[in-house]
Amino acid sequence: MALRNPSNAAPAFESDEEVVPSEAAAPAVVAPSHGTSVSPLTAGTAIKQLQNAIPTSELENLGIGVFPRITVGLDGFSRDKTKELGKKITIEVLSWSYLWMVTAGEQNEEANRLIRTSYDGKHLKGGEGSVEDYVKYLKSEGYDKAAVKQYAEVYSNLLWSEVGGDVAADEQEIVQVSLSPQSVGQWGRYLLESGLRKAKGIEDTNVITLEAQRRILGSNKFGIATFTSGLKK
Repeated sequence: MALRNPSNAAPAFESDEEVVPSEAAAPAVVAPSHGTSVSPLTAGTAIKQLQNAIPTSELENLGIGVFPRITVGLDGFSRDKTKELGKKITIEVLSWSYLWMVTAGEQNEEANRLIRTSYDGKHLKGGEGSVEDYVKYLKSEGYDKAAVKQYAEVYSNLLWSEVGGDVAADEQEIVQVSLSPQSVGQWGRYLLESGLRKAKGIEDTNVITLEAQRRILGSNKFGIATFTSGLKK
């Protein structure tokens, strides 16, 4: 399908292995108007206080591919799609941000060029207008499945992995853990549980262990991350 105004096409957005299956498996997540609101239950937790600790304006200036990227798939976690890390990893969270992605709802080269992102669920990155208007534009161009989905990027030190073991302090570096829409739901659950633990006087920490699990939704199979507090080898 040709766009009426192809000169407005976006540059390709770098995706990870979670994006492709989740396009079919995940329901659309409409960006809320309160994307940066704080729940009283989670407001004072170590993790919640690290939201946008690295300002999104700095992340936008750094661009894509600056940090090694960790993603989860059917077989566990991997770094930059090549180095396998196993079913469990432990990270020290430094900063995290929600990311909304507007897609045309199709998987081809042309549709990939139309992907846009937003850090607040309302305004497109780079000053390209509003998320709502862009979805309307895509639908007016014939992309009836255009939708908004919510992701998260967790900037962390990798402390341990099932395959590699402990990471020496002098070898640690900032990595970008990318969470798909399915994993974002688990992340929200973890934030709430962290608030409950802190309210009960249980240790609050920014060290988290992630475990890869398989999920089946209809004919689609995909990997998600679940989260527990502290180091859990």
